Amino acid sequence: KLIDKLSFSPIIEQDDELQVCTVALNEVDLYGESQTLETAIEDLITSIVEYLTIYMDKVDIFSRVEPELKQVYVLKLLRCNGDREKIRKAIGL
Repeated sequence: KLIDKLSFSPIIEQDDELQVCTVALNEVDLYGESQTLETAIEDLITSIVEYLTIYMDKVDIFSRVEPELKQVYVLKLLRCNGDREKIRKAIGL
């Protein structure tokens, strides 16, 4: 399927001075951060799940204001049905 070929490009940044790791998904304007990469990924996935819940509650508004490409990325995440492992795989982490 075409949507399966759509891939995320996670950006991982480590700030040693602040001891913070950030994982960002620019495709959907979300990020997670924590002291380790693993917990930053978990924080990102939590942010995704929370965003998708809000998105579905307000889909009529989001569908009018969000760029079409972002909506396609969101659709790919929605297909994971809130399953954290499926989301992790979908975002390439």
